[in-house]
Formats: sequence, C-alpha cells, structure tokens
Amino acid sequence: MARRVSRARSGWPDGQDDGRSPTRLFHLLRLDDESGVSGTGRVAEGVVFSNGWVALLWLTETPSMGFYPSIEAVETIHGHSGKTRVVFD
Repeated sequence: MARRVSRARSGWPDGQDDGRSPTRLFHLLRLDDESGVSGTGRVAEGVVFSNGWVALLWLTETPSMGFYPSIEAVETIHGHSGKTRVVFD
C-alpha cells in the first residue's frame, strides 16, 4: 500500500508522494565574467525537475534556453571553476 503524504510535505499538487523530489528553482550567480558575454550577478534562472533534468534560461540581451541531464552537468559546464554559483531559491 502506498504511503500518502500531505501536499505541504510532498510538494506535489495532488498531495501524492511517488518517491521523487519536487521541482526546485534556482539561479546562476556569476561572480566574474571571463568572457564578457553574460555579465555578473544573476545571469540565468532554472528549474530542476523531479527526474533530475534541468532547464536553464539565460537572462542576457539575447536570451536562450538549454536543457541538461543534471544540476551537476550545469555546474560543470557553466560553473567556471567556482566563478559562477548555483543558488537554490
């Protein structure tokens, strides 16, 4: 028998807990812009979906969106050796 969890605890709209984590919002905080393209500060917004996939929206003059298999992939590609941080909202 499946265990029921309250909506507040599960994060799921119908209050059902299927064992996955709810979606999580985050942003990229760039401390140093080596390339001069995206600037510093809050440069992108993203969401980690319950299955681990990530959507990332760049907040630049020419916005774009990318999809990644994990938040670790985002950090590896866009982290610039600690010059850009993932900050969960």
